[in-house]
Amino acid sequence: MRPGMDDQQYLLFHQFLARECVFAMLAKDDMETNLRGHFKRGMTPAESIAQSDRFWYSVDAFLMATGNISKVFWPPRGGKLKDEAERNMKRGKGLRDILGVADDSILGNRTLRNRFEHFDQDLDRWLAAEGRTPVVVLSAIQPSFQIELTEAMVPAKTFRSFDPYAWALYCMGDSLPLRKVAEAISSLQESLRSHQP
Repeated sequence: MRPGMDDQQYLLFHQFLARECVFAMLAKDDMETNLRGHFKRGMTPAESIAQSDRFWYSVDAFLMATGNISKVFWPPRGGKLKDEAERNMKRGKGLRDILGVADDSILGNRTLRNRFEHFDQDLDRWLAAEGRTPVVVLSAIQPSFQIELTEAMVPAKTFRSFDPYAWALYCMGDSLPLRKVAEAISSLQESLRSHQP
């Protein structure tokens, strides 16, 4: 028996984590492919928009998969009975201990995933705080310094962006280094292979 769970429970969580890791890495690979396509010369505007859409779709899928992994290791506390919440927290800690996931792992960071999931509420708050701006860019694929220069020169605001050089995602003042998240997922995959049920 493993801490905080029985063998069947461990098997099911192990299978779930392994599959979500695969989904996250598929999304990362798709992001890389579509990022290369986004900067390809000679594309029509329609092709460029399609590449950008596919890239952001993959970002969304990556955040969803990594968010699901995060919730297994750090279960949400809200809205549950105290006994159930404590049991879930114990199970999450047990899985982290077995699989060697540090308590302060980047996998515990769900801020950007929550930003994407609660887009409507965050956009309302952001617009209220920022005031009316002639130009609002919802999603940009540009180095951070270019976005800062553009915002300084024109009255423009960028809601969320991806820096292809830093491989980092930004939204409303928060950021997430996606390469580091992908490295943590890769390490988790190795750990899952070595801790087969």
